[in-house]
Amino acid sequence: RELIVNGENGYLVKLYDDNNFIERVKEFLSNESLTEKAAANAIDTIKDFTVENMVSAQIENVEKILNKNAK
Repeated sequence: RELIVNGENGYLVKLYDDNNFIERVKEFLSNESLTEKAAANAIDTIKDFTVENMVSAQIENVEKILNKNAK
């Protein structure tokens, strides 16, 4: 799962795209319901990103690599 889901819990903008970044900030500043919705969604999203989940995912990745190399 991705940490930021564009339009759901935040916005993704291209690196160095200042105009798009400014527009997105303006959207949040001018639309309180959008800001509240994105904040609530962000809180829900972050629940999946506990230390335990992140470590477990890394262990699974290492095990997959080791199993693939053992064949």
